Amino acid sequence: MAELDLPTDVIEARRAYDAADARVQELADALPSSVEVVEGRATWNEQAMADLLEARAERLRLLGVLRDMPWWGTVPSKLEAEKQLRIAARA
Repeated sequence: MAELDLPTDVIEARRAYDAADARVQELADALPSSVEVVEGRATWNEQAMADLLEARAERLRLLGVLRDMPWWGTVPSKLEAEKQLRIAARA
């Protein structure tokens, strides 16, 4: 497939989603494992859990923003468009 014309707002929306996704991963990685909690070797911090839930909600909101952009209706292949967008957003 030919290279697509990727609008700046779509690239920025993807970058915002990627940043939110990285934040979710960072917060999740900071929590103890479920095994440690079940075995009684660790406990979950309520504030850390609340922060994770908030970050997940923001990531989902940003995914909606990205996927609702009219540009998606103009591309011949959404799969190829996603591939090119991912590359452009990480450049």
